Amino acid sequence: MRHISRKTILRLAAGLFAVAVALSLFATARATQVECFTIVDEYIMPLRAETMPASFASKLYLPEDVFLRAGLTAVYNPNNDTIAFSMGRKHLYFYVRAGGAFDESGNVYEFNVERISGIYFFPATFTSEYFGFRCAAIPATPMHIVRIVTPNAKFTDAAYVSYHSAELLARYTEYKTPKTSPTVTPTPPVNSPTVETPTPPPTYENVTLWFSLHSPSPDSARLAMGALELYGARGCFWFTADEVRAYPALVREVAGRGHSVGIWLESGAYDEYADASALLFEAARIKTPLVASPADVTDTVAAMCAEYGLVYRSARDADFDGAVTLPTTASARVELRGSCEHIGGLSAILAETVAGRYNVGQLRETTELQTEG
Repeated sequence: MRHISRKTILRLAAGLFAVAVALSLFATARATQVECFTIVDEYIMPLRAETMPASFASKLYLPEDVFLRAGLTAVYNPNNDTIAFSMGRKHLYFYVRAGGAFDESGNVYEFNVERISGIYFFPATFTSEYFGFRCAAIPATPMHIVRIVTPNAKFTDAAYVSYHSAELLARYTEYKTPKTSPTVTPTPPVNSPTVETPTPPPTYENVTLWFSLHSPSPDSARLAMGALELYGARGCFWFTADEVRAYPALVREVAGRGHSVGIWLESGAYDEYADASALLFEAARIKTPLVASPADVTDTVAAMCAEYGLVYRSARDADFDGAVTLPTTASARVELRGSCEHIGGLSAILAETVAGRYNVGQLRETTELQTEG
């Protein structure tokens, strides 16, 4: 029988004690926020409700802000009521009310998003490991630590606690010290010379624009989504039945990142819509009445949509590679449409919307466009 040294036994006992203490942090009743430090690599998150972990049925959950600090992006999609975390080509979607989660490949997971006082919390270990992070519960004084460790971390857990112990104590002391409002002494007025204010360039806050993109492929659609999201915008992506069949993961990604999804018809037949609608529901659990088509079948598709109660968007092709003049008429409401394969000018148009302070909306089934005269 192999002899185990006393030193080894003590080391194992210390490790087991640390694990037991860490687990005891979260062995609380359901929906309980835990008062402790939350750290991402070497960054100590501010001590407030939006950053501290919570325990749900004795399992550790972390708020959205922590994962955003770790480098993820998060988007809520009202179409299927999901919150999506993304990093590179990896995407993880949580159903808010229905419960459960799925990824960009369609794999389904039995993990839920939880909520306390309007703050959404996500399973700490599962979400961290999915994106290649590590989640550690570390017993420490003056307050325990939950640490997300990404590949960019410079310290081990033990080295971090040792090296930053003074800073942690200072943060804890500040957190526990009651806040007092400073006395503000009014500043006497100063006579300043009159400076002529230049006339600002015109802005168009009352002009609403919607971005609409068809012919998506995985590469072109991701480029388009990236361009839109860079400017805080969301578009409507139109899929034919064949495109839904070919790219079901892309459909889920588009919806998961908060963009609208519509059906593109090449003819006016209801069977074509029904086929695409069934495939769309199978791919992403989405039902949409939004329909668009090429200009040459406008009348046929519009008549079919009117008969079956669908929402038809007439052809308004504004090729993003062509010369697009943004409207300046007060209260104009215009859809800008183009192919995902020809989006060279999309970023330029988006930059122009920011400079002119245009109101960029998201095309939905309830959107009312300006009637063309």
